[in-house]
Parts: sequence; C-alpha cells; structure tokens
Amino acid sequence: MFFDYDSYSYYVRPGFTDARKSFRTLSCIVDEEMNLDSRAKAMFIFC
Repeated sequence: MFFDYDSYSYYVRPGFTDARKSFRTLSCIVDEEMNLDSRAKAMFIFC
C-alpha cells in the first residue's frame, strides 16, 4: 500500500503545544482553535 502525500492538505499550528496531550485534545484544538475539520483528509503539525 502506498501513501499519496499529494492528496492531503497540510496545516501547521504555530506556538507551543504540550506534547503530553492526547489525540482527542489535539483534535479539539484543530476543531475549535484552528476552525478546521480534524476528520478531513489533512495532516496537522504541532510545534
């Protein structure tokens, strides 16, 4: 199985993100603070 990187959108959240957060908390950040759909075909990068 091959991963098609071109079919995804990429988003970077600037600022500090606590690395101890779970995927549920990170998806809430995407949904509420970034106003994006965390279930979309996208990659989210946290600093």
